[in-house]
Amino acid sequence: MNSTQILNILDEEFDNLNRPIFEWREMNYIGSKCTIIRLNHQQWLIAIQSFLLDKKGPYVTIDFYRNDTQNRYQNILMDDLTFKLDNNSYIPFSDIEPHHLQLIKEIKFNEDSFCLKNLNPHDEMDKSGKSFFRNLYEIPSFRNFLWKTPSSLLNFVGLKEGYEKVFETEEWEYPDYLTEPSETVSFKSFAQFLANEVDSVNVGIPNNHWMEWKDYDID
Repeated sequence: MNSTQILNILDEEFDNLNRPIFEWREMNYIGSKCTIIRLNHQQWLIAIQSFLLDKKGPYVTIDFYRNDTQNRYQNILMDDLTFKLDNNSYIPFSDIEPHHLQLIKEIKFNEDSFCLKNLNPHDEMDKSGKSFFRNLYEIPSFRNFLWKTPSSLLNFVGLKEGYEKVFETEEWEYPDYLTEPSETVSFKSFAQFLANEVDSVNVGIPNNHWMEWKDYDID
């Protein structure tokens, strides 16, 4: 499979509105990560992980794209982040008062925990918590806690672990609103990487930082 064929699949899915939900601008965007996996000479996978916040609280979505005729696109939403304040048990975000955000000591996501002891990610507070999570997101160890590994991503879609090569980035060029992947430097390069036409990846001009999306905040 060559890069043109890969881009055709991606364009078709994006044209069918199988796009990351942050593009619909109905939530507060925090950050995202793109993982490109070449499994073998026939199979590949692109996963876009997004950390988002709406009125119910924070959550992670993963959009999967691959050359599987039955499952070219899949989306998973994970909203099981819970929080520990001082010595209390873990509680959902909806149970936390805005002025208690600074009391958060630990965050639990799936079976992993992230400790906020000796960290001060909240320079300012707001009712939704977006400034809290955006400041927290700037901490590399928190992003490592949040994002799924390539092997975990493969497990999500029922693929065996193991791949020829992988590229991961937290800074990349996302297609402009309702444009196609083939119109971006990043996705063209992703496709060439998956087709084994290049060894390195050009991420284009990164536009996935929350500063690029803050005009679409819901509050």
